[in-house]
Amino acid sequence: MSKARSDTETLFHPIEQAILCDWLGRERPPAARDIALEAQVDGTDDGPITLRRASYGDTNEFTLANAVARLVLEGIQQRLPTSAICYPDKMVLTRDYNPKTRRKLDLLPRFLFQINWANSAPGISWPVAYYVTWLPVYDVFVVTESADSPDALGYCDRAMGWFDAVTPLEAGAKRVIAGDWQHQYDEWDQQHWENFWDEGLISTAEAWAWAADIWGEEEDDLDNEEADEACL
Repeated sequence: MSKARSDTETLFHPIEQAILCDWLGRERPPAARDIALEAQVDGTDDGPITLRRASYGDTNEFTLANAVARLVLEGIQQRLPTSAICYPDKMVLTRDYNPKTRRKLDLLPRFLFQINWANSAPGISWPVAYYVTWLPVYDVFVVTESADSPDALGYCDRAMGWFDAVTPLEAGAKRVIAGDWQHQYDEWDQQHWENFWDEGLISTAEAWAWAADIWGEEEDDLDNEEADEACL
């Protein structure tokens, strides 16, 4: 292994290396080989990224993907969707913010786009923002989704999937995100998202085209797309 690559691997604590390798399906390096991730759940805020319990108090099928998402998104936590619950004497945010880990190299998430799945009541929306982040050492792009509350998954953030450097960004992002939409539609008849809120690397037209491949392009969808574009 070259010195440059060895130096780069110091970007991630052995616990983080174990998390990333397990999620990517790769063999762990020697420093992370014997780490029991379950014993590191809810580690200290000033330490490495570890697994975290879901909002209802236990781990679940998204726990590992959440740890990956928190790792790649830690530098932009303040930009991610959040909401608040107001009580008579206080206001509680639905998203936790942690001190940023000190790394030799900052990860740079890039905004793809944001949708709103539904408006379930006046003033109550279900936004999801999608980002893509280059992961050094492992040489992959990680696609994440971030909601404004943990109600759906038990976590606000989830790493959805990844693609390699030779895959064009738009194609890789579509494979991961539209693939997830297709899975939701096939498994529990998830309905088309209601609104397109913000475009980034993926345009309004592209996102609507991805959705049309799954749910079809009905007249209402075309009207919504035109309204979304008018708001940008």
